[in-house]
Amino acid sequence: MRTMIRVLAMTLALVAVLALVGCDSGIAFDTLREKYEALGYVYSEEAPEVDEKLEYSVLPEIQEALAASDLECKAHYFSKEFEYGGNGKIKATAWFVLLEYDSAKTVKAVIEETEGIGAILRDQVENQIESWNYSYDRLVREKYIIFPIHCPRDMAQEMMDTLQS
Repeated sequence: MRTMIRVLAMTLALVAVLALVGCDSGIAFDTLREKYEALGYVYSEEAPEVDEKLEYSVLPEIQEALAASDLECKAHYFSKEFEYGGNGKIKATAWFVLLEYDSAKTVKAVIEETEGIGAILRDQVENQIESWNYSYDRLVREKYIIFPIHCPRDMAQEMMDTLQS
């Protein structure tokens, strides 16, 4: 009888562990969206129009890479207005794109690619502006990859910090 109770207890423990592991799908997009919206970012499923400010950004490369990829990816766009420049404050809009894949395993495969999103991400890390602190650990979390597109350094840091929080 004792043996049967021990086997039953071990089986229940194993089932509980498997259930907990199976339920761990990481951070939900809605949670991230709420965090960014609380900071004043506006969500859009549509990409921004590529005007003269965004023409030389990484956005066109990302859009081309996503169109050419066989991997399913959902692109989420966020924007936030900011001001810069001494006395004559100039208004601009900061953008970033949050790519959502189906799993962290898929993101790992994307990062290892020599073309497409993996190459763009590698370029962002290797050719970053000094002091911007881009790294895989800051630009990638679970099934997400973030690309600051047109923004000042402090906003880029805020975007990455929020992803990692």
